[in-house]
Amino acid sequence: MVWNSLQKSRKDMVENQGHIKHHLIFWVHIGSFALYNAIIGYLLLQGEYQSKWGMLLYFIAMGIHFVTNDKGLRATHKEDYDRYGRWVLAVSITIGWIIAAFTEVNILVISVLSAFIAGGVILNVMKEELPEERESSFPAFFSGMLGYAILLLSL
Repeated sequence: MVWNSLQKSRKDMVENQGHIKHHLIFWVHIGSFALYNAIIGYLLLQGEYQSKWGMLLYFIAMGIHFVTNDKGLRATHKEDYDRYGRWVLAVSITIGWIIAAFTEVNILVISVLSAFIAGGVILNVMKEELPEERESSFPAFFSGMLGYAILLLSL
């Protein structure tokens, strides 16, 4: 009886540690994507656009990118993402936009932030669209990449 209780206690402890680890990973993912989204929100207002059309194209490109990120995070974190994550990410974009409304930074910082976002877009698209264990297609990836590159270059 004591042995069964000890085994059950150990099993509960292992399950609890797994849950805590998953919860920690979730908040690391959400925290990093919140920062990423805040930078996108900041650049929406402070980015160097040639015209309002450039800003609109950036907005559309990032909107499409958010859908991909949303799908990936929801698949990975399910209930936690629906309960907390999506709200944190939505608010973070708004926070970035509000910061941009009240502050201005050097053009060099804008360039670094833009490069960071460009790299993040590439990384996230490759992470979500190229893994072999998912139903992915290289022709679909390539056509999407080409279309997205044309959209970004038209900015």
